[in-house]
Amino acid sequence: MKYNKIQEMQKAFLKFRDELSEEIATSNKEVMIVINGKLEVTKLSIDTSVPKEQLEKLLLESMNIGIKAVSIQIQNKLTPIQNAMNR
Repeated sequence: MKYNKIQEMQKAFLKFRDELSEEIATSNKEVMIVINGKLEVTKLSIDTSVPKEQLEKLLLESMNIGIKAVSIQIQNKLTPIQNAMNR
């Protein structure tokens, strides 16, 4: 019974991960990225009028914020599965 419940939770997690998508944009929309549940950047939009140095900084900030946001969502979803496995 426990094994079946864990399998169900794992399946639900994989579905969640596959559907997860987080959009991050700078305040003035100079940079917009979308990161999926596999921590892959799936969309990138850049305002080309922004100076290169500023753009590089905005890209790094946006990507790091997005990766952290997705990682937190994944961890929150994994915690019940990990707890069930440790019982």
